[in-house]
Amino acid sequence: DVELDFTLNFLDNPLNPTRGFLLSSGFSYINKREEGAFENFLKWEGAIKAAVNVRKALVVALYFRYADSQILDGEDLPEVERYRLGGIQGMRGFEDDGINPVDENGDPTDYFGGNVMLTGSLEMRFPILRRLGLWGVGFFDWGALAVHRSEFTPRSIRTSAGLGLRYLVGGQVPLRIDYGVNLDRRCRGVRTLQGCPSGQLEPAGTAQFAIMYPF
Repeated sequence: DVELDFTLNFLDNPLNPTRGFLLSSGFSYINKREEGAFENFLKWEGAIKAAVNVRKALVVALYFRYADSQILDGEDLPEVERYRLGGIQGMRGFEDDGINPVDENGDPTDYFGGNVMLTGSLEMRFPILRRLGLWGVGFFDWGALAVHRSEFTPRSIRTSAGLGLRYLVGGQVPLRIDYGVNLDRRCRGVRTLQGCPSGQLEPAGTAQFAIMYPF
């Protein structure tokens, strides 16, 4: 396997950035043995994150990532190599790895993960008790997965929004809890003439705890 990564970092702090930006990209060639045969594929991605400090009273943080792949031998990416979306590290308000590609109606399919991904976030961080290192945040997340890039449609995009708290340990390391709301709940099962079967509608939202910012 071959992996190349490039990062251009102009953030003022690696743990708790308040201004600046970071550009990153990665490229991988992977040769993997699956069920007695070798498969070859390429994966690549690019991301940007930025932070703006507004009068030391508000930090606006932005993130965007695009990830793609190309199958050279074989029919599909192995499941372990597919891009995943959903949960505390991307698309809050959804279960961990809870977002799948969608069908023609916009409902999630049973295809786990995706071979191509788009995702982004906006966070607005504000001090509640600055001396104690306690901050609040409002956020908006969006993202989409697809089996093939040609299958992206406006209905592929999932969105969530919510609020959270940040406690900065030593003024630097954020411990965070977020509650995200699924802004466009969809059916996880096959729809009937009566609509979505009972118990198959996605959760309305989730509360999640983590260390470090989601991007």
